[in-house]
Amino acid sequence: MTSLVKCQHKLSVYAKARTTFDLNDVMIRLTFDVISESAFGLNWNTQDEDLVSDGTLYLHETDVRLRESARRTFNPFRKYCFWTQDYQRHVLAIERIVNIMRGVVKEYRAEASKTDVAAAISDQSIMGHLMRHAYADEDRRIADMNAFLIAGTYMLTLVSV
Repeated sequence: MTSLVKCQHKLSVYAKARTTFDLNDVMIRLTFDVISESAFGLNWNTQDEDLVSDGTLYLHETDVRLRESARRTFNPFRKYCFWTQDYQRHVLAIERIVNIMRGVVKEYRAEASKTDVAAAISDQSIMGHLMRHAYADEDRRIADMNAFLIAGTYMLTLVSV
C-alpha cells in the first residue's frame, strides 16, 4: 500500500470516528514518506503510528534538533550551555540522525553491489546522484541527505507555525 493510500485510509478512519487529529502531523508524515520513497528509495512507513521505524525516529529526532536550532536563533549563547538537558538532548538527536543516515548509505551500497554497474550509473534518484558524487568525507554526504529530507518535509511546519 502506498503512502498516499495509507494516509487516505487514516483520514477516513478519523472521519468515520468523528475524532479530532493533528492535520499538520499527518501531512508531515505523508510528505516525508513520499520524499523518502521517491528520492531515496526508502519505505519508512511513518503513517503507522504503532510502528517504530527508522523514519519515525528520524522525524522525532529532527523535530528535537530543529526546535533547539530555532531556540539558538533567538539566543545564540545556548550553544555554549553544554551542561543543560536541552543541549545534551540536541547532541543525542544529531547522533541518532547520523546513525540512521549511515545505515541508509550502507544499505544503498549493499544493494548497488548486487546490481550491475550500468544500473547503478543509470539511477537518477537523488540518492543515486548523492552516492555518485565525490565527497571529501561521509559526513558531508549525510549532511546533504539530511538537507534534502528536511527541506522538503519541514517546509509544511514552517508555513504552519
